[in-house]
Amino acid sequence: MELSEYIKDTLISVVKGIEESQTALKESGSTAIINPSFTSTSEPKFLNTTNGRRMVQEVSFTIGVTIEGESGSEGGAGVKLSVLSIGGKATNKRSETEVNTISFTVPVCFPINDNLNKTGTKASFAY
Repeated sequence: MELSEYIKDTLISVVKGIEESQTALKESGSTAIINPSFTSTSEPKFLNTTNGRRMVQEVSFTIGVTIEGESGSEGGAGVKLSVLSIGGKATNKRSETEVNTISFTVPVCFPINDNLNKTGTKASFAY
């Protein structure tokens, strides 16, 4: 697999995961927001909504990926790209394995609970 194809496939997978998360949360009625469009530039970051300010947090991902180059009795050589997995089978192949990591963050506004007064707890915030 060429490096450009690997990068393309990785980015497409990340974007699809974000889009599918956004759709699933919306359909379930969640108040969470995945990758909000506007945030403040200060730390911590906030999103201004019609219901007030929402804290934006970064969810970080680090994914280990193995790249294996193989040559064996089946003829030819190739490159196999897969997310790290456990398992194996005996073969007559010589391989070289390289482990890479992909790291990225996704900004998220987690679901809110504004029913604090019902439990006798009062929240106060200073901005």
